[in-house]
Amino acid sequence: MEGWGWGAAVFMGMLAALFIALLVWFIVSLAGRRDDTSAPSASPSRARALLDERYARGEIERDEYLQRKADLES
Repeated sequence: MEGWGWGAAVFMGMLAALFIALLVWFIVSLAGRRDDTSAPSASPSRARALLDERYARGEIERDEYLQRKADLES
């Protein structure tokens, strides 16, 4: 880079900053993927379906069903 003067230093600095930014982005994207593999929590609609099934099978009484249904809806 002979003849570039200070332009070479500026170019190399920008290149180094770009490399560091890409490295940080890569690490953050890998860390984000690990969080996606966690077990999904039960959605409210799934919880309501399970509650309805338990009530239909007679596993819980009407009062308990209504109380748990109200808890899920709040």
